[in-house]
Order: sequence, then structure tokens, then C-alpha cells
Amino acid sequence: PLMVSLSHLTKTHLYGMFWLTVGLYFCFKILSEPETEDAARGSYAGMGVALGLCAGTILTNLLAGFLIFFTEWMRKDWKIFPTLKSRNFWFSSALFLGMFALTNFYLFFRLPEFHRRMVSDTIFYPAFLEIRWRAWIPYVKDVFTEQVSCLILPFFAAGIWFAIRRREKMMLLCVLEFMVLF
Repeated sequence: PLMVSLSHLTKTHLYGMFWLTVGLYFCFKILSEPETEDAARGSYAGMGVALGLCAGTILTNLLAGFLIFFTEWMRKDWKIFPTLKSRNFWFSSALFLGMFALTNFYLFFRLPEFHRRMVSDTIFYPAFLEIRWRAWIPYVKDVFTEQVSCLILPFFAAGIWFAIRRREKMMLLCVLEFMVLF
């Protein structure tokens, strides 16, 4: 409900959240169905395309690409080397990067201009690339007091606790992605 009332302020974020939701649907489909590698190819394609479009809406959504790795890592029972050898992982990653490149083609034609913009951002905002651990405490406090209602916080914490305790793959995937995007 809050996002609807603020939709005139956050148009690109809503578009990105739509594609993230579609990508999570394909992640759920991949994790819930015990399909063979070839039968799941369509779900991997859908995940790569949806998450690539999510990343293409705004640069900060590039972190949504971690969902591809996390999904395949969970599907391979938490084993790194089979994950990195998976053709579906690389297929989905290639589609992710392709969709990002398709929606942000101007970055590749004007790479020096984009680089100059990033450098100017670090000059104008000196803390742009710095990680200030002391600044995280007020940020987390603001997130959980202003943006996430105190009424929702116990349900949120219980959901994380149950996801970890039950080792339910889809819930763990959502928790991992929340941590990456947060």
C-alpha cells in the first residue's frame, strides 16, 4: 500500500520490483520442481531475462543477479563446484547480462561519459564508495522504525528465523537476496 501512494516518486523502482517478482517466480519454479537440467531450461531463461530487466531498470538492481547464483547453489545442494560447472547457471547468467546490456546500450556507446559521471559522483558525494560501518546503525534503525512498521518487524524476524530453521530453500533465497539488496 505504501508503494502505491508513493508511485509517482519511485517509478523505476516499481518497475524493477515487478521484474524482481517475476524473477523470484522463476526461482521458485526452479527450486520446487525436480526437473532434469534440460527440462528446466525455460525456467532458467525466464529467470535470466526477468532479472536482467530488473537490473536494467536501475544500476543498483545489478545485485539481483546474485539470485541466479543463489538459486543454482541451492539446487545443487550448497555445493560450489557443481554450481559453477552448471550449464543452466551460465546460460541464465548470459541472458541476465544480455538483457542488462540491451536495456542500457547507451552505457557501452558512451563509456567515457559514464565513467566521468561516476567519478564526479564520488567527488560530489565523498562517501559514495566508502563503507562507513558507524553509519549503518542509524540507517538500520531508520529502516526498522520508519520504513518497516514495528507491527511488521516481529513477523519479519520470525520469517527469517523459520526460514533458517526449516532450511526451506525459497525462503532462504529470499533472505539471502534481502541481505544482498539491503
